[in-house]
Amino acid sequence: MRKEETFKLVELTLASGTKGFHNGRACFRSDGKVVPATSAPGLHPIGVFKTNPKECIDATSADKTVTVDLETEKQGEWWANATAADAVTASDVGKVVYMLDDQTVTITPTGRSSAGRAWRISATKGVLVEKLNTARAVLSQPTLPAFAAGDSAPTGIEHEAVYDVPTTAANSTITLPAAAADGTRAHFHADGTKNGHTITYRDATGTVLLNTATTASKRHLATAIKNAGKWAVNVTVAP
Repeated sequence: MRKEETFKLVELTLASGTKGFHNGRACFRSDGKVVPATSAPGLHPIGVFKTNPKECIDATSADKTVTVDLETEKQGEWWANATAADAVTASDVGKVVYMLDDQTVTITPTGRSSAGRAWRISATKGVLVEKLNTARAVLSQPTLPAFAAGDSAPTGIEHEAVYDVPTTAANSTITLPAAAADGTRAHFHADGTKNGHTITYRDATGTVLLNTATTASKRHLATAIKNAGKWAVNVTVAP
């Protein structure tokens, strides 16, 4: 039986180039590292830094470990970790992980269902996973690959992530990966200035177009959901 654990204090990676001050607001960045709150997009507050009140955690030159007091107490359970390329690593803390079997989780989504959000990695205990009903409370904002030859083709899509559509140079497509697990849902935001060209979403499986090309120079929000091995996309375009 997997061991359950309730936690509020967690050790996370403070990103290089930053400092963590006692009781300063801590935020997840898209890469799963923690940074102090600042006037930047894509940050998601998770709690406050807990350090010696007279000192700070100085990660100016390199990543450092920092303690964060989370906004709310969380409940998780330890799963066995997958091996080799499928293993959940320290850089995956904060990301959704997937069920490999009834005891094991993996970072690889291909053909799998979500298990929850990873909070700790241990060589002896495995992966501490926040239960799925609360794991979606913190959305991440990973980066889409830049358009190459008019196409942005991510190798994976993170469940419940919000993606900022990169700058377009011409009418373009975003190809959603066949490898994503069923049940994956993500959101894509285009601001109409960077994206002054049409954008069409398509499914890598059979390269099926999923929407009519969006109107140039309009803001839009696209929600993509994968079910039964196929993507579907709903796009709302500003007037």
